[in-house]
Amino acid sequence: MKTVLLSLLWPMAALAATTTNLTTTGCVDASGLQKCLDNVASTAQTCLDNARKAGSQAEIIACGCVYYTDNVNCYAASCWNRVYECEYQKYVYEYLKNCETAKLPLPYFPAPDNAPDACSCNLGKVYQTFLNNLNEGTSCIKGSSSFGKRDALGSINKMVACECCAMSGALSGIYETCPDTDPNLVGLSYVSQLETLYNQPFSSCAPYMSSYDCQKDLSFTAASSYISPGSALTTGKGSLSNGAGSVTSPGSGSVFSYTNLADSVVYTITAASASGNHNSGGSGSSSGSAQASATGSKSSDQKGAAMGISVAGKSALLVILTFLVVIL
Repeated sequence: MKTVLLSLLWPMAALAATTTNLTTTGCVDASGLQKCLDNVASTAQTCLDNARKAGSQAEIIACGCVYYTDNVNCYAASCWNRVYECEYQKYVYEYLKNCETAKLPLPYFPAPDNAPDACSCNLGKVYQTFLNNLNEGTSCIKGSSSFGKRDALGSINKMVACECCAMSGALSGIYETCPDTDPNLVGLSYVSQLETLYNQPFSSCAPYMSSYDCQKDLSFTAASSYISPGSALTTGKGSLSNGAGSVTSPGSGSVFSYTNLADSVVYTITAASASGNHNSGGSGSSSGSAQASATGSKSSDQKGAAMGISVAGKSALLVILTFLVVIL
């Protein structure tokens, strides 16, 4: 552990997106998972080829989003005994970060409290805190116009304070949820994206946050405390690791469904049935086969088109890079 000033830590937030690969080692149905992942890759390649022929960057981006979705479904079906581990949690975290249309709920994310074999940092909670602060910031900014023309400066100052509190709450969520983990591994780049979105460096937020209390004056509730620029922080240096225990039965049941809000498709996940105990360090065996089926009439290309409508800018580039690295 080390104590630093936030203003010194801040430049480290500008990180490139990382790519987490899903592996089959230790899964209850390793061969079924590999087959599922191979099918997803083949379908994604076809989607990508069609998008290239059409000359559509938006469709190329959307193919990457569909690729993420289908891989998540494969893992939930064939590797449910490892879904609380860092590998899967990081993959979903990156999916939500890199694909602008991605939304919760997604299978097994975030991990429940005190789950066995769980990642040392609950990335799902970090993401939810970020998202809640972003939403509260948006509402706060809309309300800042209440000053009206009589106090235009007051309206602007309040709007900037709203932006600063959203960034502060996102930062607080990282340090409160995962105090022992290197913050670069668990979301500092998210906050950097907010700086770009608002065109407001957090290092310049001190005067606005001294004029407006995030909780009392602006009604922020997503974090329990709100960090100010220059605050002395004790930041973790630890890496992500998996905890003790093992998952011996599917946390969501042998069959469950969820609606993916990005493409409006209902996915039904049928978990592989397993015999014996399994963990990430051993080999798994299974009887039967796992399935992840989509209920609906949309093809892969149509789902891709639906996902790609609002994806643009930096997020789009991240998805393209991530997708092409994995596929090609």
